[in-house]
Amino acid sequence: MKLYYQLVSVQDIQSSLSASQFSTEEIEQAANLFLKAELSIQPVVLRQNGLESYSVIYGDFVYFAAVRAREINPRKAETIQAVVIDPEHESALVEQVELFKRDSDFSTQSDDLVGRFNNFEQTIEQRIYDLIQTVTEENKALKSSIGTVEKQIPKRHNLLELFNDSSSQEEKRLRDRLEKAGIQTKRYNIIEQIRNKQPFNSLEEIPQQIRGLSSEKMLKLIENWLNTLELT
Repeated sequence: MKLYYQLVSVQDIQSSLSASQFSTEEIEQAANLFLKAELSIQPVVLRQNGLESYSVIYGDFVYFAAVRAREINPRKAETIQAVVIDPEHESALVEQVELFKRDSDFSTQSDDLVGRFNNFEQTIEQRIYDLIQTVTEENKALKSSIGTVEKQIPKRHNLLELFNDSSSQEEKRLRDRLEKAGIQTKRYNIIEQIRNKQPFNSLEEIPQQIRGLSSEKMLKLIENWLNTLELT
């Protein structure tokens, strides 16, 4: 058996499918390409139903593109290249066509899935990159804020260090503490005189060296210090 390509009039062909099953834009594009090249490199496979009557077995899209090309330019697209199957070998040839159809559909679906997966992968990678950038920027901003706050926090002292610190800022703090504990601030002058000679070694020795600063008042001062939350 030999197969021959032949030109068949487009108007003598019918398809069991509807043109709506295919993309209108793609049919239009294929039709214009047919007219530009004045042929189709993909023949349709036809079954002959009568003297001038054919039905499409394979190549429905090509057929509908040829129909559209004929609508645009009847003179250039009057016929289409086709393979007409003879009845004697129709069964075997139709089986081949069905196999080709499945292979074509599978390839199309596989390509589509690969494309969708690649797009999904790229989207995930971009989102991860954006998230990393956002976290990095937030960390930089957080470190900057912490640095600013740290500069505003006074140097840390305990109560003994406060007694031994002669700076003007700490002098004011100690005077405030003495006043809150009910200790006359004039005692600060005595504290200053003793401290200038030798720093205090412990809180216990302070009331022993300063007249008028009883152990009870010193204890109240310590309690006041411990009960007041300070950022020092």
